[in-house]
Amino acid sequence: MKHKVKEVVVTKELVDKLYDPNISKREYDSIIYAIDERFSDVVTLIHPTITNRNGWFVYGNFDYDSEEDEGHFDPDRYKDEICIGGKCLFPEPYCFTDEGNGYIPTRWLWTDDEDILKEYKKEVKQSKKEKERKKEKNKQKRKELKERKKKMKIIITSKLSKEELKYIQFK
Repeated sequence: MKHKVKEVVVTKELVDKLYDPNISKREYDSIIYAIDERFSDVVTLIHPTITNRNGWFVYGNFDYDSEEDEGHFDPDRYKDEICIGGKCLFPEPYCFTDEGNGYIPTRWLWTDDEDILKEYKKEVKQSKKEKERKKEKNKQKRKELKERKKKMKIIITSKLSKEELKYIQFK
């Protein structure tokens, strides 16, 4: 017979209880269960299509060789960020962690859904803008380099004879 765990709302205080050396196993398990549920809710909130096209997600510390392992919430490892593994992609800046395909801030476990979405959308938008700025900056640098090369070629060719130019190739 499975024990029914009462639904627990995840709060910062509740997560902080995990670090209490006097916490009971039952209370610890109850908090971890609530965190697992909230983790799943938050991931699907920010990435509603995550399970489309055979996509799936688990905690980033899962065992890739096991089909049964879904990882677990590790209070020490995931104090600031929870890594997400599986078959999924996350936009910048929430992608590419050391142990997964993406991450969410741990504080999102106790943050209101609307605030999570606002922050997520803002950060993703900001990241896209930054990427575009870098792309434009690199494009400008390439253009300037091309112009400098063109000017150098003119300067060099003006100082050499036709005979000397036969032995030179410009890139």
